[in-house]
Amino acid sequence: MSRFNLRWAVGTFLAFSTAVLLSSSILHAQSAPGAGDSTARIDGISRDLPTFSVAAIRPDKNESGMVTVRFLDDGVVFTGVPAEFLVQQAFAVEPDRIVGLPAWTKTDQFAIQAKVDDNDVPKWKSLNWKTRKIAFQALLVSRFSFKAHPELRENRAYSLVIAKNGPKLHAANPSDKYANGLKGLDGSSLSSGAAITGPGKIAMQGGSISTLVKLLSNQGLEYPIVDETGLTGIYDFKLEWTPDNGPSATDGSTVSLFTAIQEQLGLRLEVKRKPVEMIVVDHIERPSPN
Repeated sequence: MSRFNLRWAVGTFLAFSTAVLLSSSILHAQSAPGAGDSTARIDGISRDLPTFSVAAIRPDKNESGMVTVRFLDDGVVFTGVPAEFLVQQAFAVEPDRIVGLPAWTKTDQFAIQAKVDDNDVPKWKSLNWKTRKIAFQALLVSRFSFKAHPELRENRAYSLVIAKNGPKLHAANPSDKYANGLKGLDGSSLSSGAAITGPGKIAMQGGSISTLVKLLSNQGLEYPIVDETGLTGIYDFKLEWTPDNGPSATDGSTVSLFTAIQEQLGLRLEVKRKPVEMIVVDHIERPSPN
């Protein structure tokens, strides 16, 4: 089991508009020019993003283990978020693609309220949630003294491929309202792009294969997962298996995650050796209180 699964209780939900956000693209940390200092920086289109002019950060003793992110018209609010999670979101990488983070980044939780400058509010409001998350890079640099660089490392990886008899995913309709679909903790219906994860269970509605890869990567597998399915659609699915140290079915049977992926989704994980892009962290500090 991964550390984030241990923190998420059954029924914890990931509603992309209100809770844990999962990106579908990989961004690159670039080395800053001059002095050879490798610093995570905003590249490409992100150079024109508004940055947070104010960021209040304090320790957060969140006993529930719930990590939430809420995007507001003028900024973002986090609760129960470890620094490791910020790095994952800022660079859209899975936990096993981040190297060099100290132990405290996985255990210390923070509550963060960050706002853009008043003049940048219209620009901020016009951005989609994927693009807004790139601004987390600047927050890491300014408040956590974050420095990192990308590096290709030859490593074993799981390739997610289509199984012999084809995928068993249900194509989602972008206009689906999901009145009878996944429910949040308050019982309300979750929209397209939402997922629920718990021990031995993942359910997703209106999500991409890249999101599936990120959810699977949080299951404590031995190697990183690379999507080689070629599937570009949006899908609904449920995946259930017998988690490590979890109870068997009433008939005593068990289903491994690998078997469930193949039988229930029509996909397969194959071990291959290939270059895997890693984010290598050179430096990170606890944020100073304010």
